[in-house]
Amino acid sequence: MPREYEPNPFQYHSRSSIQGKSLFRSATTGKLIDDCESNETSWVTVSLPFRMNSTHTDERLLEFAIHEIRRYRAIVYQIPQHAIRHECISFAVDINEAGVSLEQVTRAFMAQAEVVARYWLRELRAGRVTLDRDRIFCVGLFDAHYDRETRN
Repeated sequence: MPREYEPNPFQYHSRSSIQGKSLFRSATTGKLIDDCESNETSWVTVSLPFRMNSTHTDERLLEFAIHEIRRYRAIVYQIPQHAIRHECISFAVDINEAGVSLEQVTRAFMAQAEVVARYWLRELRAGRVTLDRDRIFCVGLFDAHYDRETRN
């Protein structure tokens, strides 16, 4: 079972206080679940439009991410992008890239990311986790979209 983390509310928006933490919270404890910390891990990241915060449930956000992954509209990074920016969700994947073509590696990354995203979707539907929407969309005092989207 992944380790859990209780964020300090006074450091909530500090990246160092949430480094290594996933965007998923345990539904029973409310604590963030740790991200994978393997050196072999890559991250498949899907961008989420800010407007989805008010129009999509957690379930619909994950379904959207799966849809984007299946259409290869996701990017592979060496670090989880949700740790350094907002409006995205990253899924950990471990792929051995040795001796295969770029096309094969890309397909393997996307296939494994879909499996991981579907795992989290099952956990969410079962009521065991929730998404940390405040971190995904940077809602509140430090909301970068406040002036252009919430003021009007």
